[in-house]
Amino acid sequence: MAWTNLETAIGSLKRMNDFLENTPTESDDGTTELPKEWPFSGEIELQNVTARYRADETAQDPVLRNVSVKISPGQRFGLMGRTGSGKSSFLYALLGFLDYDGKIMIDGIDLATAPHDELRARIITISQDQVVLDGSIRDNLLPFDKSWGGAAPKFDEKDEEAKRKDMIARETLIRLCIWDELGIDGLDAKLEDVGYSHGEMQLLCIARAVVRRRLTGSKLLLVDEATGNLDRWRDQTVRQLIEEYFRGCTIVVVAHREESIADSHVVARMSDGEMGAPEVFH
Repeated sequence: MAWTNLETAIGSLKRMNDFLENTPTESDDGTTELPKEWPFSGEIELQNVTARYRADETAQDPVLRNVSVKISPGQRFGLMGRTGSGKSSFLYALLGFLDYDGKIMIDGIDLATAPHDELRARIITISQDQVVLDGSIRDNLLPFDKSWGGAAPKFDEKDEEAKRKDMIARETLIRLCIWDELGIDGLDAKLEDVGYSHGEMQLLCIARAVVRRRLTGSKLLLVDEATGNLDRWRDQTVRQLIEEYFRGCTIVVVAHREESIADSHVVARMSDGEMGAPEVFH
């Protein structure tokens, strides 16, 4: 068990280091205006995709090698493989973080033509690497909504939409048992003052995904080993929330553990950047 945990930790650090050191400042040439409700079904198709962290083909071996796969709307797609096999790189490619040859389509939109910031704002993600922002809990729950978080002024009590968003955020944090820690400041509490544990910080990231789903209606969720730091009870709570609020969505789950993808409709295995033939289970 210790060696497995060590391998996982080293793999996570290596991925983050590779990404930070090898990914240049991106140029965003996307010109396609995404439809308002996109992604409206969550259909994903990759055609002969080979990807690297650098655009220079001589700088690094590919992290994805000639990957072709089609994921149907509403499908739960599990991706297994050892550390460094290309599982997380598959998700990075869907989010526009990698240079690639080939074609990636989501609901008919060629991702090479989509503005990167808009692409990432529309796709819901839960990562094993906690991504949190300086600021309030509200800032962290919907960072892409400029009308709700960030430097926006406090809302007028008559602002029904703002009140609805706050209600959804509060309900979600209560379901995940991380509301009481906020004290009298509620959603205005500063994250650094709350004192969340490592596991509770992961629950906050999961809460962000649920809130975004309830407010945006996005039909695509990408999950990268999201419950690895949670105990069994909290893991079950998260699974119930995802089942409840992401029903009918396309869900791509990257996992080390078989139990993390037990409810997947289709499972594929990655090895050295290559994807094996998907197996249908449900």
